[in-house]
Amino acid sequence: MMRVSRLMLDGEYISGFDLGIADSIWLRLRGLLGRKISNNFGLIIMPCNSIHTMWMAYDIDAVFLDSKGRITSIHQHLAPWKFARCKNAKNVLELKSGNAEKLKLKEGSVITWG
Repeated sequence: MMRVSRLMLDGEYISGFDLGIADSIWLRLRGLLGRKISNNFGLIIMPCNSIHTMWMAYDIDAVFLDSKGRITSIHQHLAPWKFARCKNAKNVLELKSGNAEKLKLKEGSVITWG
């Protein structure tokens, strides 16, 4: 069963936004595969510094985070059958395509959850 938490950006909660925590081998392997997600949901995969979108049915945004939750790289509109990697990342936040821009995420901002 996946835990769900609240998303924080630079110390402020994002109202109405749920964050799934993929911290087991099974949840990390599955990621968003086979899940229909809303604009108010993201999945944090931990630990993780690379992802793929094989077998996905939709585009996603991938937000790579360092060990302190600082955004190191953002890959927007990642289409199915693509790969993304950030060697300095510790975790990845996967979002419905377009949400990185809607949430005004930028490199250097800090993502936390709780």
